[in-house]
Amino acid sequence: KSANHTLHILQSQTLSEERKREIIDELVFSSDNFYDTNMFDGGYKIVFYSTFTDPMLGVYRRKETGEYVTFGDWCFDLTDDKNRAGYLSKELDSANCTFTEKDLDSFKEKYEYCGRLSTDEIVENLKKIREILDKKTLLVLMLGSEKEHLANTQKAYENRHVFARELNEKIRKAFENNDNVKYICFTDFVTGQQDYLDSISHFSKIVYYKAAQRVIEIIEENTGREIKRRSGFFLFATKIFAKSKKNKTLYGFMLKIRKIIKKFMK
Repeated sequence: KSANHTLHILQSQTLSEERKREIIDELVFSSDNFYDTNMFDGGYKIVFYSTFTDPMLGVYRRKETGEYVTFGDWCFDLTDDKNRAGYLSKELDSANCTFTEKDLDSFKEKYEYCGRLSTDEIVENLKKIREILDKKTLLVLMLGSEKEHLANTQKAYENRHVFARELNEKIRKAFENNDNVKYICFTDFVTGQQDYLDSISHFSKIVYYKAAQRVIEIIEENTGREIKRRSGFFLFATKIFAKSKKNKTLYGFMLKIRKIIKKFMK
């Protein structure tokens, strides 16, 4: 997740290779490709970017040199001793990392907790990313849902719909005169609580299907290329096909049906 944060994306362009190596080597949750991105290589007609990451992750400042890294649920400070047991036991989101007491001591010594970015800070980072991108590249921002997830039990997601509403409004305002920025807002695809899974950032298959259809529309509108679409009927048939594998007779029948559908879709 950290690599998708706006701070991380911007630092991939501003930090020296030596400084990147220093940071990678001292972080348990890093990797050799921690700062790799081809977003700014040029030649892309469209770049799709999700704004779901920044509202989620905690931000930490490197005390000695001032760089920022991001990690974990923003409300559970990795440098706070009261959260230590949770990270060691992985009761708190550790991003599949295994921490030791020594790891946490070292991180606390070198980094200070800054909370999470404000909506204004996120917008400013997005503006910088837009400035660095090739002027011919269309930036498509995926905006979080503004409809409350009533079944939420996670502290990190409390009032996320309120945060998303404020952020989305400021993003639209910031780019209102920029033809090179478009949006895919998940609010448009959520019709009720059944469209949420375990959080406001995870959705039912039909929501992702609708979002994918919008992605296709944007690609076709801006590249002139037509992309083969799978109808709602095809999606439904595929789902039934997957379930039929438990019944040999039904499975054999569905194999024949799938061949017909595929032939029809060509």
